Amino acid sequence: MERPLFPSTLLSLLLLALMSLGLMSWAWTAPSCTIGDSSLWPNISYYIPFCPLAPGLHLFASCFNVNDLAQTLREVPQDTEVLCLQDALEPLKSLNTLSFHGSCLNCSQNVQLPISLGRLTLRHSCLTELKELQGLFPNLVSGSSPATSPSPRTSFLEVLDLSANLQLSRLGGRALHGLQLHSLRLDGTPLNALDLLGSDLLHLDSLYLVGTGAEKRPGNVTGYFELRALDLGRNQTQNLEDGDLLSFRSLELLSLHAMAFSYIPPIF
Repeated sequence: MERPLFPSTLLSLLLLALMSLGLMSWAWTAPSCTIGDSSLWPNISYYIPFCPLAPGLHLFASCFNVNDLAQTLREVPQDTEVLCLQDALEPLKSLNTLSFHGSCLNCSQNVQLPISLGRLTLRHSCLTELKELQGLFPNLVSGSSPATSPSPRTSFLEVLDLSANLQLSRLGGRALHGLQLHSLRLDGTPLNALDLLGSDLLHLDSLYLVGTGAEKRPGNVTGYFELRALDLGRNQTQNLEDGDLLSFRSLELLSLHAMAFSYIPPIF
């Protein structure tokens, strides 16, 4: 059973009670936000399940039903170490680009992507499987998690950038079933490009695999998706064979920069 969010009035009373019992040093509430010392967390974390707290951090702020993101950020102390925002992106009806750098998101945070979103970046994250994206962003793919996706969106992205995710090496099944995606960037990410054949991606036009350490050519991937652009720069592939020309026939752009080829077909 889903845990209900604590009403702000009752939460305020709980904070006062804990303070009177000496179970915490200080805490206060702002509009739609609870702010306090981490010593409070064991007592109320059950009622704010979408906000995990990392060990060793002291000041947290948990905000929900955020309608004015700028105003909410003004209410939060500048020295806040953990900021959890629920439903914060939904009011941003015109948001086109969203980036997470160095963030270890988890499924409990339930990040609902705006309908207008066209570019999603998740770099230097804790992703290990591509399928985890469905849990992190429940409405990324239509119908993937209807119970937790109150804001359905068209399953389309112009760009999905998963570069520099050093732990991302597995697909995890039909990871992105039905997602229409024009451009996928996996630069510096060890995911095998051939695994994308089982991802159920639709309409992939461009694939960037710069510096992934790949030793094999993703010819099957190129032909399967009928890619228009492919970047294989700074990889360890040493040869291009005559047969590669057939799998590359759909390409309009092929980048092979910083590659130490020992053989290239003369008719390439």
